[in-house]
Amino acid sequence: MTEGSGAEASGAGAGPPVPAAEAAPTVCTLVEEPGRHRIYITVFVLLALFTVLELSVNPLMLAEPHRISALASLMLAKASLVVLYYMHMRYESRVLRWALLVPFTMAVFFALVVILD
Repeated sequence: MTEGSGAEASGAGAGPPVPAAEAAPTVCTLVEEPGRHRIYITVFVLLALFTVLELSVNPLMLAEPHRISALASLMLAKASLVVLYYMHMRYESRVLRWALLVPFTMAVFFALVVILD
């Protein structure tokens, strides 16, 4: 190329090429994981199973405290699945998960104490 040609004048060859990691960020940076849909389907099936179990607790004619304990346990399991997977708390730091888990557990505990009293 001669001096003053289009490529050199525009600065296209003025420096080393920019690596892809240092390039301008794209609009969407989410990466689709291969098994991600399978996890959501599994969680959905578990939620449906827990719902069926909740509906079958009443016909079992359990004593009141046992029925409340069973329903509260199933409710906690369902709520945990929703929070961990659908609200993406599973991918957050441990401190943030505990900050959400402790008050929720305390509220359920106090509600059970009031109900059983």
